[in-house]
Amino acid sequence: PAPGIVILNPGNGDAQFTASWQAQAARLTARGVRVLGYVHTDEGTRPLADVEASINNYLKPASGRRAVSGIFLDEMSDSCSAVPYYAVLSSYIRGIFHGAFVAANPGTPVSACFLRSAMVADTFVTFEHDAATYQSGFQGNVIQPNGVITAGGQYPATTFWHLIYGTSAAQMPAIISLAAARNAGYVYATDASLPNPWDSVASYISSEASAVGAASSGHSR
Repeated sequence: PAPGIVILNPGNGDAQFTASWQAQAARLTARGVRVLGYVHTDEGTRPLADVEASINNYLKPASGRRAVSGIFLDEMSDSCSAVPYYAVLSSYIRGIFHGAFVAANPGTPVSACFLRSAMVADTFVTFEHDAATYQSGFQGNVIQPNGVITAGGQYPATTFWHLIYGTSAAQMPAIISLAAARNAGYVYATDASLPNPWDSVASYISSEASAVGAASSGHSR
C-alpha cells in the first residue's frame, strides 16, 4: 500500500521546491499520497515572515501549479504561549490553500491548549525517538492543563503521529501494534538511526505498510 503521508524536504526546507521536487510530489499524489512540504519553525522563534516565505516556496511555486497537499511545521514549541504563533501560520497556510493539511511536530506530548476547537494543526507528532524509548518510556499524547499526560482518547486517532527510529525488522510489527494501541492515527518506524534517521527510507517499508493494515485495520497510516 502507498504511504498515507510523505514529507518532501529540500535543503532542510530552505532550498527551492524546484521542478524535479514538484514532479516527485506529482508522482506521489497520483498514488493517493498526501504530500507535505517541510518548514522549520525553530521552536516558535523563527520570524513569521521567514516561515511564511518557506510556506510560499511550496504553496506558491513559480510554476503556478501547487504540487503539495499541505505543510509539515517542524521544531514546534509546545508552550501554550506559542499558540498564537502557530495559529497565525495555520491561518496563513489555509488562506493560500483552503484544503491544506497541516502537521506540527513538537516531538513530545502536545499541550491541550493546542487542541481546542480552533486547532492549529490536523495532526501532531507526539513521539519522535528510538524504539527502546517507545517500548518502555512512552508517556502519552496530550499534556492536560493539570500536567497529567494522557493518551488523548477523546480525540480522533489521526490527531497523533508517532515517529520511531532505530527499529529493527524484528521489532517493527510490535512497534506498529503499539502505535495503534496508543491512539496514533499515523505511524512511521525505520531502522535508520541518529544523527539523521529521516534521510533514508526504512529497509522494510513494504512489510511495514502491510503491518500497519494488519495491526490496525486502517486505524494507523
